[in-house]
Amino acid sequence: MHDIVIEDIEELESLLSRVYWIEEEFEQMSLWDAFASVDEKYRDILFKLAHDSEKHKIMLKKLIDNVEGLDLDRLKESIKGRQSLKIKRRLIDEEILSDIARHDTLALDIYTKIHDCTSRELIEGAWKGDDPDDFYHTFSELIGHEKRHLEILKPYVGKLQRIR
Repeated sequence: MHDIVIEDIEELESLLSRVYWIEEEFEQMSLWDAFASVDEKYRDILFKLAHDSEKHKIMLKKLIDNVEGLDLDRLKESIKGRQSLKIKRRLIDEEILSDIARHDTLALDIYTKIHDCTSRELIEGAWKGDDPDDFYHTFSELIGHEKRHLEILKPYVGKLQRIR
């Protein structure tokens, strides 16, 4: 079991703001910058990741709406001014895909920690929906998506060798 337990709404909101920011930045900026920069053969991959990222934002919005004490507008306000995740256009395609994999790894890690460390009592007491287990099911689904993203990217990541 984990030593860390997320036991209050403010802490949960802070963590959710981070993953919401990753998904929003990823979908809006990074992936579309990358889409415009990479060879055509990688565009289907990037389109799928951008599409999934938009779905993740929708899933997070629904989840946030179902937890008493969480406010999407306040959460969005807290992420304003964070540094952008823009992809550098001068990178070679495999470097771009490696950057995207790093961001997906970060999202996977945070989703996993929220899933594993959030107090069941907190969610049961704050859940406005029918079944508090929906909170955990949503994160299980997000975790599965991020794992699939990393599997999709795996053939293109880690094959780089720079000539110095």
